[in-house]
Amino acid sequence: PQVRENPTLEFHSDLSSWQFTEYRNVSPKEFSFTEVNSAMPSLNICNYVPATSGTVIKINGRNHDAVTCQKSLADDVISIKCVLSLQTENGEKSPCFDIAGDLNMAFWACLGLRAAADAFFLCAFCLLEGITLRTIQNGPYNRGAYGRSRMVPAIALVIFPPIVGSLVDYFSEVADSPDYSPAYFIFAACELIACILIYALPLPVGGNTFRYDLSSDYSIRNYDEDPSRKFEITLEFVVVSIVTTFLGTAWSVSQVFDPLLYQDIHFTHLMLGASQSTVFLFAIPFLWVSKNLIQNIGESNLISTAFAFHSLHLAGLSFTDEWRFWWWSTPFETMKAFTIPLLWLALVAAVEHDSSKGKRIAMHYILGMTHFGIGRILGCSIVGFVAEKYSMSLSYRAMSVFCLVMSVLYLLFHHCFMKPRHRKKVAERCALQRQSVNGSCLLLVETMPVNGRIVPATQN
Repeated sequence: PQVRENPTLEFHSDLSSWQFTEYRNVSPKEFSFTEVNSAMPSLNICNYVPATSGTVIKINGRNHDAVTCQKSLADDVISIKCVLSLQTENGEKSPCFDIAGDLNMAFWACLGLRAAADAFFLCAFCLLEGITLRTIQNGPYNRGAYGRSRMVPAIALVIFPPIVGSLVDYFSEVADSPDYSPAYFIFAACELIACILIYALPLPVGGNTFRYDLSSDYSIRNYDEDPSRKFEITLEFVVVSIVTTFLGTAWSVSQVFDPLLYQDIHFTHLMLGASQSTVFLFAIPFLWVSKNLIQNIGESNLISTAFAFHSLHLAGLSFTDEWRFWWWSTPFETMKAFTIPLLWLALVAAVEHDSSKGKRIAMHYILGMTHFGIGRILGCSIVGFVAEKYSMSLSYRAMSVFCLVMSVLYLLFHHCFMKPRHRKKVAERCALQRQSVNGSCLLLVETMPVNGRIVPATQN
């Protein structure tokens, strides 16, 4: 058979935008028309697919937008093979990695360890949140204390991400491959320090929790937990749990897929860390005035606002392919300050009305599992499927529309159904109590024990 030499092919493109598939242990016969010695070692190759935009292909001085290998019309030509050897401008090797070991086993081992680590981390988070609420006697008069207690973790999330990102960039440059060991070691060190502090420092245990009481005589009020009262699942708690699942779905998309989009527009790990710091930096002032936000705006309005900002954030990031500058991501990142930092305060305040002292831990476990567990599974699965089937931009826009619809629906549902229902229940309860004390008019008094004495709660 005849062998025709290929013309000289030149192209200018960003290689990082090309998709490639790696093939291991390929026979050299696949890339040669001549006889190949059977003793020659097998090859590990990468099959690159040129990007559809930004690639200029030049053959014999003429520009083309695609390269197609097709069989010649001549009968004496059996086949034709096009082999494209890639090399960077600096003469370095093509970005193909020689992977050692069993990829399948590595994936399942990593998945198992990650699932176990997330489960233990979620348990610790829920326990710590429950202890925090008992310690500060959380209620309508102490919501400001709970919000301000979240400022310390927010400050840590402002400081550490840029430091970790710069270390990852440095070690990756030294190793000439991605090296995330600094992030893992710093995380492990922080967890170890937290364990030492838990055993070394006595955790304060709060007294009796906040109660509603209708009795006008402080000396006869009963603050003991009713042993016959079981864990009651109210309609309000069911609604909040469902909404929390949907919020976790939107949050998981931002948490998992945002870094991938930023890497596509050439974000370094330092820039990724700085973007995370921006979120909590803008959230700190709102955490400081969280009491006023919850009392003046309301939990339901904050939850609806979180859906709206999720929608704006996802819609903005869906156009990353058209961005010219990396800093265009800054306004969309700052929008996340109104999602998980303030959203969690609103969710806790929304279910705190229906939880008593012995049920705060259970309440936090349900919130944590619905938001960080079920919601994350749904979000990653749905968006990952749509992105693989169509595109990442389309999946982001679909999730943005979903969040916008949920924002409007939840706001209407709360103000048209839940709020009137709550007012009706309070009115019926007050009427029942008035009848039980010969029709005397009593106000709904909020009280809490202080230093062993029963006194009315005062605002602080």
